[in-house]
Amino acid sequence: MKRSSTFLTICMLVVLLGGSAVGQQVIGSFPTMDGGFEGQANGVLVGTTIATGVQRTDWTTSSSNLGTIFAIGGRSGSKYMNAWTTSTAKRWQSPTAAEGVITNTQYTVQYFYRTAGATGTAKSMQIGASPDGSASPIYNPSGSPYDSLPGTSGAWVKWAKQVTPTATGGTSKYGIGIIRANTPTMVTAIDVDDFVMYPGLEDNAAP
Repeated sequence: MKRSSTFLTICMLVVLLGGSAVGQQVIGSFPTMDGGFEGQANGVLVGTTIATGVQRTDWTTSSSNLGTIFAIGGRSGSKYMNAWTTSTAKRWQSPTAAEGVITNTQYTVQYFYRTAGATGTAKSMQIGASPDGSASPIYNPSGSPYDSLPGTSGAWVKWAKQVTPTATGGTSKYGIGIIRANTPTMVTAIDVDDFVMYPGLEDNAAP
């Protein structure tokens, strides 16, 4: 019996992963950003500001008690992040990318999100990127009115925007991707999974 190439590919992946088909997700142009959250510790995210020259491997927030990593229920892997704030101008910050890789190039920043019910967020949401930590990030939309994410009643929906950092990565610069809730307050929490950044326009081609 002839075995399909798909079956053989799966077998090879299992062998390469040491007998297990479960591993770290590698998505987007900057896999160190861990947009699938599979390498993140479960629980409340650390609140901090990422300075120029600082490398981190964990998702963080701009202040405390804004987000939580959950172990079960993600879109493409088991984990996902819940993002929620009753304040304004708050950030969810990806792990830092490798030194100098984020430049003054147009990037698509995208993620999948869901809301528990039919209520969407207020016009408060932004997508951002910075080649040097959270110093001087560039956001889309850059000003009010910001984006409202429609309610999804539990379904995962893609959200994407283009952003062009105005600085160039280089010595002691470690880039990040950002989700931001500005003003007014969010109204409802969102779950986030499969956060990615990649150069150019949004890629809508089927995988």
